[in-house]
Amino acid sequence: MEQERREVLTNHLKESIVRRTHNCILAGLAATTLLAAGTALAREELRPSQDKVAIGQEEVKRLLPLMADENGKVSEQAFMEYMRAEFGSFNKDEEGRVDVRKVANHSSNRPVTFSAVGR
Repeated sequence: MEQERREVLTNHLKESIVRRTHNCILAGLAATTLLAAGTALAREELRPSQDKVAIGQEEVKRLLPLMADENGKVSEQAFMEYMRAEFGSFNKDEEGRVDVRKVANHSSNRPVTFSAVGR
């Protein structure tokens, strides 16, 4: 009888240890998953601005020849005049802000030439 009692207690103790170990492993996995998700979200918050810069650079590279002088150079002043004129072409109501959705749906999305800027 005493032997049976010891076996029952031993089995109960083993099961308890296994349950606690299992719970600790699950808690660790949950914590790791949350940490990884948080890190991924933090990276996502940084990524859009980097992607926008990269996309913008490619677009600017296509526009630069339209701004170049006879020597194939673009000054900061010429660049800014071009961008000001381009912005103005979309800022018809002169609010000082452009609705991106309207610009995207605009039928004439061609760049402004320097003749339009007065050069």
